[in-house]
Amino acid sequence: MSGTKFGYAFEAAPSTTEPCIRWHAKATPLDPGARSLFTNQVGIVYASRASFTVDARTCEAPKGLLPIRD
Repeated sequence: MSGTKFGYAFEAAPSTTEPCIRWHAKATPLDPGARSLFTNQVGIVYASRASFTVDARTCEAPKGLLPIRD
């Protein structure tokens, strides 16, 4: 599933190995200076200014992402 809104390209998908348990979602900015966002079934939202790749099997947070805190 994908689409664009609020200046981001959104992508969400289930795990390729455990689709009933694991999933991930990624928001990539259309403006190159903004942060990319990531979340998964755990519910923590992470951010990064660098590009990253998600492992579609595990849906784990990629290394180097920082959790967003209130």
